[in-house]
Amino acid sequence: MPFDGDSHQSIEKWIELFEDVVNMFNLSDLHKLVFGKRSLKGKAKLNIQSETSVNSWEKLKDLLLSEFGYSCNSADLHEMLSKRKLKDDASLEKYFLKMKQLFNRGNVEDAASMHYVINGIPDSVFRKSISYGCQNLSEFKGKLRVYEKMRSDYDKAKPNKPKFGNETKDRIKAPKIENKDKFKG
Repeated sequence: MPFDGDSHQSIEKWIELFEDVVNMFNLSDLHKLVFGKRSLKGKAKLNIQSETSVNSWEKLKDLLLSEFGYSCNSADLHEMLSKRKLKDDASLEKYFLKMKQLFNRGNVEDAASMHYVINGIPDSVFRKSISYGCQNLSEFKGKLRVYEKMRSDYDKAKPNKPKFGNETKDRIKAPKIENKDKFKG
């Protein structure tokens, strides 16, 4: 599980996952340091190579956190969450997981998390209503699967359904009236 410093991966989350793995094997501090350094790629690797006396896992971890730690105030986080929308070509599950990554950057309660996900889905409130009323994110994820299945079935039943925002092209055009002046007398 490499960390490159360029992706949207949180260094805090990467360290947590890394420590879970190395603790399962009861590795020494030296082994943690070696495997930690070998797991770094790109900008993260260059950054650590430019440092001197990185001789323990704790020192490596502190350097990574100071360089790549994400500081975001709650206003910025809530603005990012409210602007994030599901793209037409993205799966709902992938969208939910990306949103969940953003939730982990701050302290976003489950109710607010569900609200942001639902608001980011470009669909009618009626069709999204199946996603409301969940008590936790696990239940919500199950409802999203049901919603995605319903949406897929609906889209298959309506093959000529226009994409969001293009409904006007299917409207009937009024006939042109020629020679309006004929009836003036």
